[in-house]
Amino acid sequence: MRAHLAAAARASPSAFTEIRFQQRLGTDILQRGSETVFATWPAAAGGVLRCYNPGHGWGVASFRTLDELPGALRNANEASLALRVPAALPLPPVPARELDVECPAGRDPSGIPHASKLELAATVARTLRGPDRRVASTRVRYRDALLETIVVTSEGLSLREVRPEFSLAALAVAEEGGTVERATGSIASAGQWSELEAWSRSAYLIGERAVLQLHAPPVRAGRYPVVLGPAAAGVLAHRAVGHLCEADAGGAGPLPVGSRMGGESVTIGDDGTAHGRRGTVAFDHEGMSPVPTILVQHGVVVGHVHTRMSAARAGTGPTGSARGGSGEPPRARLSNTYVASGRGDLTDLLSDIELGVYLADPVGASLDDSRAGLRAGQARMIRKGELAEPVKGVTLDADPLALLGLVDRVAADFAWSTSASSCDRAGAGRLPVGTGAPHVRLIEASIGGSA
Repeated sequence: MRAHLAAAARASPSAFTEIRFQQRLGTDILQRGSETVFATWPAAAGGVLRCYNPGHGWGVASFRTLDELPGALRNANEASLALRVPAALPLPPVPARELDVECPAGRDPSGIPHASKLELAATVARTLRGPDRRVASTRVRYRDALLETIVVTSEGLSLREVRPEFSLAALAVAEEGGTVERATGSIASAGQWSELEAWSRSAYLIGERAVLQLHAPPVRAGRYPVVLGPAAAGVLAHRAVGHLCEADAGGAGPLPVGSRMGGESVTIGDDGTAHGRRGTVAFDHEGMSPVPTILVQHGVVVGHVHTRMSAARAGTGPTGSARGGSGEPPRARLSNTYVASGRGDLTDLLSDIELGVYLADPVGASLDDSRAGLRAGQARMIRKGELAEPVKGVTLDADPLALLGLVDRVAADFAWSTSASSCDRAGAGRLPVGTGAPHVRLIEASIGGSA
């Protein structure tokens, strides 16, 4: 397969040709309560290629099989020649190289019996319900896949990676007296079946969170000191900061290097090399090796994640961040976004707060042209330096630049999230990503809730 694609790239009439082909084989199980709704073993394959000719633009075409490849190459080359550009597109040369990364021994999902996968989903469903009758319904989604990615270019790049993916996602719905509350949780692993088994044994905590929310009062809207749990801080960094540091971001473009975005305690980066993380890859979809990149250092924007072209335009090197969803050309995308550790722990951040809000378990995050938002699935009041009663209806919403300016303390208790997170950048496809952070404190943030 790889040799065939490489030969096609070399024979392309375009000055430069890049071909990406992916094959996925896996398992998909949906368990609702005690019923297995479906258990399928889907397979998918397809590719996307780009052609470039000097004095012209990019031509892009997709294909599903090798039989369609010659036609896709012709279409992409013709599309490139149909576009005139005033100046040559910057595309720095890359030395030819070959790489073949096989699935690590013992991590191929096909080596796990289907019966074990079905039993795991059923076990999680039973564990979610636990002994509490108020957990009225449950839903569990198990997925695994063996994903093969091949990237070849007419410059001589010939790369292949086979990587395993496992994930479990669970939902518990609690009901009492006409009140209904939901709680969710998930885990993703790069081929470690034992991690899913360990997580399944603690799934009852999701059901307990749903029950706890039944009698939690709504938070009173206002301005509070806010402490973000590591999961919430990581998601907010991805949405409110990371997307504004993607070099080919739409709208007004990325935040300029040198922009002030927070206090001295704020350092945020993106690392596609982090061991075992969901967004980690051996190479990006242009064939570049990922490079750990600091985006914000001590509150100031110092870098962006780049494709080859955006890096050349900026006069810097590629960061190995060019990725695209199925059938989509590569764009600058985040991989594993993190908030760097500071000092102290959660107790230190809480100690001098008389009245505040602790926000954990994020269930939704958003970013538009002017606002960043975060919705909590689990939150508690802070009273006299201690975590107090649970509350619900907690949302955090602010201008992203102003939001980071509210950060005054960052703890040292960094942790990578194990959640099955994905990023769906508009028009660029859904991709797996990771986040990590310690506890983070904001001063006088606006919290939505009941008036």
